[in-house]
Amino acid sequence: MVEADEEKASEIVRNIHSRTGRAHVVGITGAPGAGKSTLVDGLADTLRNKGLKVGVIAIDPSSPFTGGAFLGDRIRMQKRSTDPDVFIRSMGSRGSLGGLSRATGDAVKVLDALGKDIILIETVGVGQAEIDIVKVADTTVVVLVPGMGDEIQSIKAGIMEIGDIFVVNKADRDGADKTVAEVEMMLMMGLGSEDPRERAAREQEEAAHHVPVSAEERVREFMDADVVHAAEHTGAARRIARDKAKADVPATEGGEEDGKSFFEELLESGIWYPPVHRTVAAKGDGIAELADYLFLHDDWLDESGARETKRAARAERELVETMKDRLFREVEEREHLRNRFRELVGLIAERKEDPYTAATELLDHFRTTSRGA
Repeated sequence: MVEADEEKASEIVRNIHSRTGRAHVVGITGAPGAGKSTLVDGLADTLRNKGLKVGVIAIDPSSPFTGGAFLGDRIRMQKRSTDPDVFIRSMGSRGSLGGLSRATGDAVKVLDALGKDIILIETVGVGQAEIDIVKVADTTVVVLVPGMGDEIQSIKAGIMEIGDIFVVNKADRDGADKTVAEVEMMLMMGLGSEDPRERAAREQEEAAHHVPVSAEERVREFMDADVVHAAEHTGAARRIARDKAKADVPATEGGEEDGKSFFEELLESGIWYPPVHRTVAAKGDGIAELADYLFLHDDWLDESGARETKRAARAERELVETMKDRLFREVEEREHLRNRFRELVGLIAERKEDPYTAATELLDHFRTTSRGA
């Protein structure tokens, strides 16, 4: 319903919003053919075995005729299709530039309010445009496969920057070691010459001496406090189930002289350094360990305060986007503004008018008619 009826969707979100913000939202993104659906299927099964309630939103390419999802309710996701505590829904991307359906955020809220502990969002898989997943996910998992070659370099400026966990799937193929090494090298290059622990300490020091002065920063502070207040009301039953699942998390992979990996050393210092993990989803290999990384990142989000920051930024984006949508709807509903809008579109296309001047004119008309209403 939140996908098909915008008015009904706004009413639903209005009624459930106070009960959201409790689920761990995980975005699974990566190139087509990386095995994301199989990975999500295996993850859902593993998470259910740990007692967690799971929601899955699979974003599929939209039909150009109906706007609906091509792949229906994901026939590839079979392991928990009859489990009442696993909800699987396909949604059409509807041409969204980030591969995300317009209603994805609302669907996440509905599943959150229904009591899902973790919500997995599998994106449509269209390369670098998939960076939009970071706008709705608490944790972003980037899925790669051996043999990508130059493609890893080409996505450095996009997906590489948003990944919290990197997965090299189909790791039984030739070239898996090379792919892992390339990703790890790119992550290290992203650190630069500064030790991440020193960088974190410097950023904390700068933040401690920063005095917000702008109206925007004051709004951000208010939003942060509001998000903290909401987080304090996390459902007890959900937390108990999640804590029970996390109790089984083993130590992460080692390899350093003192028995601790670079990832573990940084995590102990309060810094999340994206791990690069191997899986063979079709065989179930590495799925349980991937779930463990999700739990670790979920804990880190709370302990570091990063969850509050992410959700405050998300709230700001949602408000701005909603205001834009409402303003445009107001223009469309007023006949004289709607007609003038169409005229201005034609003038801009003919290079007789520029978008900025046209937008100013429409806003002036809107303000005038609003005052007169």
